[in-house]
Amino acid sequence: NKGGGKWDYNTATDMVYWPNEAMNFYAITPSTNANYSYTSYNGTFHYTVPTDNSQQIDLMHAYAANQTKTTNKGVVNLQFKHVLSQVVFKAITKSSNLSVEIQSIKIHNVQSQLYVSLISDWSYVASYSPYANYSVGMGGIKTVAVTDASKAVSLTASDGALMLVPQTLIGWTANTSTTAADAAHQAYIEILCKITSKTSAGVTYLVGSPTAYDSTYFPLSGTWEAGKRYVYTLQFGGGKDADGNDRFSPITFSVKVSDWAESSSTVSM
Repeated sequence: NKGGGKWDYNTATDMVYWPNEAMNFYAITPSTNANYSYTSYNGTFHYTVPTDNSQQIDLMHAYAANQTKTTNKGVVNLQFKHVLSQVVFKAITKSSNLSVEIQSIKIHNVQSQLYVSLISDWSYVASYSPYANYSVGMGGIKTVAVTDASKAVSLTASDGALMLVPQTLIGWTANTSTTAADAAHQAYIEILCKITSKTSAGVTYLVGSPTAYDSTYFPLSGTWEAGKRYVYTLQFGGGKDADGNDRFSPITFSVKVSDWAESSSTVSM
């Protein structure tokens, strides 16, 4: 990378020259990674998203077809596109007397593998099992005590966004346990937290205790597309236990989606 959008060969011995026939060009960045493999003879690409958030990458690709030495004066233009979906979280409470202390957020039963053909310009992206669980990089415990969505607390560290395989999520079926959801590969979010309610009589722990966090859960469904950023805004006001029973009110959410820009959702709990 020479800067200013200009690229060149690393060394003179790497240089190649135009043949007489047209050529197709494919590019992937980062160029090497332990979690993906590429088969050159048929242009297939396989990638597994690591469960360690710090090891996830912003995988990008580019494709230029039928290029010759006379096309664009012999310069190959490569427009890189994001391959994965980015997922981040924010949070508010549904009532001003609620306060939430969040230790961790984990998405369960997400397809973890990507298999595509570069020859098709990645127009077909297939996600496959095995399924995996992914924890958000929060950067520490977060406290949420605001009801105004415009002041929602960010739960994702600047380097903690999830980079996941595009896919359609089948949400956890109502009134069933998380064990059943795991067996059926149904997606849900687990939040390890403490939720308290403050009244004139004092503070009551609705989830967790003064000395321990507890998990609350809610279903997650929808479709993640390549190159889009999904912002889930959690609205705390309840949730479910591991058996699928409501705690003190249902969790809801909303989602906003945009082109690697942003896709937002609000989740009521």
